Amino acid sequence: MKKTTIHGRLISKQAILLIALFCIVTFRVFLTSDRDILATFSPYDEYWHVDAALRRFIGGGYHNMAFAHLPIYGIWLMVLSDFGFPARVAIDYAWLIGAGYLGFAISKLSKKTWAGVFAFILLAYHPYSLVLFDRALAETFLTVIVVFVIAAALDIWNLRQSPSDFLRRRVALFLYSIGFAIAFHTRKEGFLLLLPIIGIVILSWMRGNYWWKQENRGNLLYPLIVTPIVATIVIGCLLASVNYARWGVFARYELAAPQYVRAVNALMAIAPIKETPRHVTVVAETRNIAYRASPTFAQLQPYFEGRVGQNLARMTSEMESGVTNEIGDWIFYWAIRDAAASVGWHSTATNAETQYKAIADELEQAFLKGTLNKRSTLIPFVDPDWKKWIEYLPESLLREFELTISPSVSLANLDRPSENATPKQLADFSLLLGRRKIPQYTEIVGWVIAPPRSLIGLRGNQGGAWNLLDAPERPDVIGAIPFSIRANTEHQNKLYVRLDNGKIGQLDLTGLSTGQIRDIASLKGVRVGIDSLFIPSTKPARLERLNNHIDPTKPDVFLGLIAKVWSLIDWVLLGLTLLAIFISIYRRKLGTDTLVIAGIVSLVVLGRVGLFGILDASSWYGQASRYMFPAIPFFITSVILGTVTFFQLVCRETQPPTLKV
Repeated sequence: MKKTTIHGRLISKQAILLIALFCIVTFRVFLTSDRDILATFSPYDEYWHVDAALRRFIGGGYHNMAFAHLPIYGIWLMVLSDFGFPARVAIDYAWLIGAGYLGFAISKLSKKTWAGVFAFILLAYHPYSLVLFDRALAETFLTVIVVFVIAAALDIWNLRQSPSDFLRRRVALFLYSIGFAIAFHTRKEGFLLLLPIIGIVILSWMRGNYWWKQENRGNLLYPLIVTPIVATIVIGCLLASVNYARWGVFARYELAAPQYVRAVNALMAIAPIKETPRHVTVVAETRNIAYRASPTFAQLQPYFEGRVGQNLARMTSEMESGVTNEIGDWIFYWAIRDAAASVGWHSTATNAETQYKAIADELEQAFLKGTLNKRSTLIPFVDPDWKKWIEYLPESLLREFELTISPSVSLANLDRPSENATPKQLADFSLLLGRRKIPQYTEIVGWVIAPPRSLIGLRGNQGGAWNLLDAPERPDVIGAIPFSIRANTEHQNKLYVRLDNGKIGQLDLTGLSTGQIRDIASLKGVRVGIDSLFIPSTKPARLERLNNHIDPTKPDVFLGLIAKVWSLIDWVLLGLTLLAIFISIYRRKLGTDTLVIAGIVSLVVLGRVGLFGILDASSWYGQASRYMFPAIPFFITSVILGTVTFFQLVCRETQPPTLKV
């Protein structure tokens, strides 16, 4: 009878847990299941993956963007499209499944069900996951993959004493090895995943008599170290071989092609005459020096010093305060390729590599002869003048860490960008990604009486479109200039007129109608007539509707609230983890498996913060949630395990078996 009662209570607890998890998952799916991946004008980033997937990567002719990026994320999109899965729904479900698997692995490792459930909730409802999955970014896919990798690695440790043919262990080994290799080749910074491997190697070296025993090699050494490395090498060689067979260059992607990298490094190695601005390495003065030293690079001079180069410098000045007439690093790396394409270098990949090799050879010869002053470039694509940016590094590191631990640090990182894709790009996004809603266009046709060279535009809180009033006057209205505006961005709410002297006036679209004539009060003499007006009736997604119900004046109020709660939780968990480390040092119990594994996992967080902190301080703006999103699963795993260790130490619970370190 007693056993039945106990058994009944256990079933009851399990039932309550399952019902709670079902409700948690259902509400999470309800929040985001009606969202689509946004169609953005992003030829060098998001749209590249869409375009590459549609041409199946090796289709179509060669051009300077043919295999510019790693193809893994695009392959994921291509497979989803082939099977008819909407990409936004698919990545959301994959995220929830991966979070559930990681929660399960943490529960088994820590022997605490609450730890796994808590980790699952923190991942499933993380603010970044609610909004960043709306973007066609490789970082989103990387984040999902690393959740499976962490979970599988923990489960391999959990099952280290199980038979080698145990199905769950085989599944974990497959997911860990293949997932690690895929994650490594999804983004250029995939090498950061080697940091935990290095940590495990150090542990195995410190206690080789345990790790390298015959019975433990197959349970620990090979699964955790050897198999992921082998899988990574195999997939990397496969990618490079496919590119070699199709394009003639043995590289995983063309931005890593050896001669292109040599050329960029050689240009960055030219010592400038005077200190250059932050985030600008190859200034105009440096380019002029390079033109004289490298006849091959001089072929690109009309591009960089002409109208295109001036526009690139203008873009830099808009992004970098105080930098004028220079091209920022984040633009320059792509501009070299665009310039090379404009003079015909990218007729084939091999020809492009030949030209880049010539640049590198000519500049290196000038260095050897002493006609060019050289400085060392330790890290590719990073400004070698560390003295000018080192003072910004602490702040950049802090900001990157805050983005990881505190999503509320900048609500701008939770904003949805405007859907500003061209009609062709929008059609491609819709075709590949299985979008369920197509952006609606706001359209207005009419006339305006305003001074010459005035601008008229639809502007909203997500951007808009501008037109120059330069058409011939209408014969039926004296002094009236006709206009027609069609904008595909969301939330168009105002019609603006901007005079040549900079003064701006506006009319609220909700107060306009066909056939109406209105004066703009703030602009004397400016009058607008409406011939036709179409404002689409759009239904916001559930997350936005929930925001509107809470406070219509603050579109991010719900996300902001979640971000603040998650930030508070993260800080508390980090504090408890640090206390666990302090207590463990004091009691000399650093060998507990939860704490050691937490430390190994946290290496990726520290590495990612360090890498993007350096890039942000030196080369380009890197304080964006998309860059730190892949660190979130590692961070949450680390602090959850650290918190478990804290309670074990404080409550003096029976410790799980210690990790052999």
